[in-house]
Amino acid sequence: TISILTSALVLINSNRISYGVSVNDVPLSGLSKEAALEKLTQTYEKTTEAPDLVQLDYQDQSWQIHPQDIDFNVDMNATVDKAYSIGHNESMLQSFIDRADSAINGKELTATVSYDESKLKAVLLNIAKKTDHPSKNAECNLSAKGELLITPEVPGQVLPIDEIADDLQKFIYTLD
Repeated sequence: TISILTSALVLINSNRISYGVSVNDVPLSGLSKEAALEKLTQTYEKTTEAPDLVQLDYQDQSWQIHPQDIDFNVDMNATVDKAYSIGHNESMLQSFIDRADSAINGKELTATVSYDESKLKAVLLNIAKKTDHPSKNAECNLSAKGELLITPEVPGQVLPIDEIADDLQKFIYTLD
């Protein structure tokens, strides 16, 4: 009965997004490309128009990275095309196999997003200007009275921009 049900779903679904396909937990099963585009646009409108995409906190300070600061964009058409491509191959047999697989096992995709990496690094550099400070070695000096004056070392702080940019990239590409 599973094979009969799967075959029926595959045939019914031939000009729609295959059953079991979702993008960042947004189910698109059985939708036309137009309906999927509308659904994703409504879902991601909140993200792209949000006042801040990411908030970074350090000690008692915090900074927001806004979508427009880094030219963040969700390419809805490319995302829908990616979802639609599951089970829509040139080979009928492969299409059937892919549709059956997504109907039985599900197929989770991520949205097609983009941002300007150089703008992200520029934002992080501005944050680094406010948080970075050099280290200072400890010092021992004698005062005019012959007393030993000890100045303790001060550890430095350097924002690891490339590491944070890599972590943010992973986060951005999985936004939902």
